[in-house]
Amino acid sequence: MSWRPPFRAECYRFLRTRTNWLLLLIPALFGAGRILGAHAADRMERARRIAAGLDAPQGLAQTVESGFGPLSDGLRAGAAVLALLLLIVGATQLVRERENGSLGLAFLARTRGAVVAGKALVLLLFTVAGFSMLLLVSAGLAAFLNGLGPVVDEGFEMASAAELWRDLGKGGLASLPALLAAGWFGLFVSSVTNTAASAVAATLVPFLAFDLLGGLFQPLAQRIFVNYVPFLGSGSPLVELTRISRAYSDAGWIEGELFRAVWIPGLEGLLLLLLAVLVTRSRSV
Repeated sequence: MSWRPPFRAECYRFLRTRTNWLLLLIPALFGAGRILGAHAADRMERARRIAAGLDAPQGLAQTVESGFGPLSDGLRAGAAVLALLLLIVGATQLVRERENGSLGLAFLARTRGAVVAGKALVLLLFTVAGFSMLLLVSAGLAAFLNGLGPVVDEGFEMASAAELWRDLGKGGLASLPALLAAGWFGLFVSSVTNTAASAVAATLVPFLAFDLLGGLFQPLAQRIFVNYVPFLGSGSPLVELTRISRAYSDAGWIEGELFRAVWIPGLEGLLLLLLAVLVTRSRSV
């Protein structure tokens, strides 16, 4: 089974579609909006306190927040949107071509497993490109507004910039497997459905239901990849990163947390991909 030809074909199709470029920008725009919104709210609150005589202007001028806190907030917000997009894009990968009849032609030119593998690799590319764009835009905006310096409290350096960059890298990389697993979950659903509408519904409804009700199934929830997708207050490493980036005294990933955030979604994502291949091989089209 050669995955290279279908992967090249899928990449060519992906890059030629303007809508896909827009989709890659959406998470970055949400991340930037989160940073700008927090910055505007902070400035308004400071102006209100000065007008009310609660703070001295000269004292406020000496207070400069590190941009790593807003940056981590932007990453979390944008990654949640990226996860939603991956679910939808993954859910339409196979069923869209099944509806217009082109999937049967693709199976004549390539093996079914290779076609599914090509689409899975495009979802991997979408994940990495979307998160990279989110990181670049958020980091650039946070640096412009606040600067990406150390966290300093009353003249004492709580965390250096090097330490914060290191933690940011760990949290960001550890969040990627869960994002990819979300896309491959959508791809699996796409392999068993017949219409795009049913595929999107069958992908989003159980995903959102588990994400909202996951707390009722502890500790089972911690063994399912959905728990690590940055969405509605899940166990993604990006959640704790928002506290680590502000150098809170009780912030930090517990032992083995990052490892679980990588291998549980990674293993389950591969299982979902294998199921998508098996289902596609067993179907008539």
